[in-house]
Amino acid sequence: MRQAVTVFAALALAGCATSYRPPRTPPPLEWSGPIAGLMPAPGATATFHDGEHAEGSVLAQLDVTHARTAIIAEEVEYRSAYGGRKVIAAGSPARAEQLTLFVSSTYNPNAVNMNAGLDPIEWCTTTTDAEVVCIFWEDGQARYMDLYTTAAPRLLVPYDASGMPGPIPFIEEQAVDFGPPLQQQLTIRNIDRRGVDLFLTVSQDGVVGRRVPLRANWNALMRHGAFPGHAFRLTPIGDPENPAGASLESFSLPAGERAPPRRQN
Repeated sequence: MRQAVTVFAALALAGCATSYRPPRTPPPLEWSGPIAGLMPAPGATATFHDGEHAEGSVLAQLDVTHARTAIIAEEVEYRSAYGGRKVIAAGSPARAEQLTLFVSSTYNPNAVNMNAGLDPIEWCTTTTDAEVVCIFWEDGQARYMDLYTTAAPRLLVPYDASGMPGPIPFIEEQAVDFGPPLQQQLTIRNIDRRGVDLFLTVSQDGVVGRRVPLRANWNALMRHGAFPGHAFRLTPIGDPENPAGASLESFSLPAGERAPPRRQN
């Protein structure tokens, strides 16, 4: 499963970091998409908890893992935005992500996709001090975006477009054992008369590394790529103007079908 994560350009750059420059020439194969992000773990199937739910309830869950993996085959050294020496050890496991640069400003609030022509994947790994770094491919060089954290190293991605230039690492694509699957959940955040606010979260060892807000209107048939082969519908419990909760009805879709049969009145 491909997951797109948006990177927004920041006006204030950290330390001596400079902005990512979208490439103008096609990337090599190991930096080419579209396969990236997360997918269901081998043998995993989504579990939907049909029935009545309140705010905070878990509607669905699925074990997921990385869709594309590699190792950094040779040691890489670069400088952080604050001038410190950073090292990625040879053999470090890496995960592919699809991070797309959108630029907006107070003068032009409409975000412009700077990767519309070429959108390479990115490789995220950890340094020898266990901090997360994501590596962007540019023409003739790489850009290293340090996250300066050790939390949820299999999930975190940068959310601004500044980083440090450095050498292009030698990426050797192969299966990598990252350990147990990650935990993906769909939970209820808020219920109102129009529908339900949801959170799609992915956790590593109990630490939420990704949280995406979603919205489901009452009685609307919902599908999301995070739960392939499934659809669901939420209906209000009690007074529609002041619902006491939400009732979940889920559907397993046969291969190739996009929607369950219509409800018969």
